[in-house]
Amino acid sequence: MQAKNNTVVWFHYVLKDDNASVIDSSEEGEAVSFILGHNQILQGLEDSIREKKPGEGFSVTIPPEKAYGLRDDSKIKILDRAFFGEETVFIGMQFNMRSEADSLQYETMIVIDITQDKVTIDSNHVMAGARLNFEIRVIDVRPATASEISTGNIEAKDPDIDMKINDGNTIKEDNQEKKIKLISC
Repeated sequence: MQAKNNTVVWFHYVLKDDNASVIDSSEEGEAVSFILGHNQILQGLEDSIREKKPGEGFSVTIPPEKAYGLRDDSKIKILDRAFFGEETVFIGMQFNMRSEADSLQYETMIVIDITQDKVTIDSNHVMAGARLNFEIRVIDVRPATASEISTGNIEAKDPDIDMKINDGNTIKEDNQEKKIKLISC
């Protein structure tokens, strides 16, 4: 099945910077899953996966505008050191603070400079302004259920772990049946 709106897609990725250094990868863990067309992942990544089929692998470079956006200097603020009270503050420290735009939302702030009486914080995403270089491998695609579409929550597990209980004491894992003994507590 081809990835299109209202399908659940599982994929693995390797994310590299422009120097080909690996930033992040899902290869050693579970595949990433999302419902296509529901803005659950980066727009540029979703666009690149559209119309792909299970087993397809490809590379894509996503510009900042379709990833975490460009750096925005208005997201850099200077706070009085007293704001932090007795808490130890250090460069690189991250904390959440209510958004100025929406008091119900929180933004992650990163301390980028400290003086005796001032602390400079930045709410830009750490990847803002960066091009993202992905290697993608589509694992599985299936139609989303009505419940998944309405809630945005995917009900099935990672397709890399193909385990189904057949008759109460047999599991099918990677298309091989294995007998198990069920123990009740």
